[in-house]
Amino acid sequence: MFFIILLIEQTDERAAENFNLEVLKLRQELNNNKLKYQQNIEYSKKLLQKSDFIKISLDGELFSILPFSEGITSSDIYDKLKGKLPTLQNEFVIVQNTDKNSSVKIKNINYEFKIKKNDAINLISQGMYQKNNKLI
Repeated sequence: MFFIILLIEQTDERAAENFNLEVLKLRQELNNNKLKYQQNIEYSKKLLQKSDFIKISLDGELFSILPFSEGITSSDIYDKLKGKLPTLQNEFVIVQNTDKNSSVKIKNINYEFKIKKNDAINLISQGMYQKNNKLI
């Protein structure tokens, strides 16, 4: 009887060890997948930075990617996105060039401005502006 109990305990210990090993393997696989995902995201960002696209965000979230062409203006972009955007806070458009470590510029979309290669534009909706303005 003692021998049977000892065998059961050893079997339980082995099962627990196997379970712990499986958990470790799954955690490692999850970490590897997370690392691969982050590497893919970084690679995609680099590709977008090197390509001739204009990144358009709405309230800090990617909204659209448009092709860049010489002479394109804020009015051109606004016209292309008309009807797809919520009501905007027109005074505030945040522009930053992603190709270099440029400073953030705040522009007024009511006054047309030229878009440069690798510019990222962040439009601000009326709702987000009012929400953040209440916090102040």
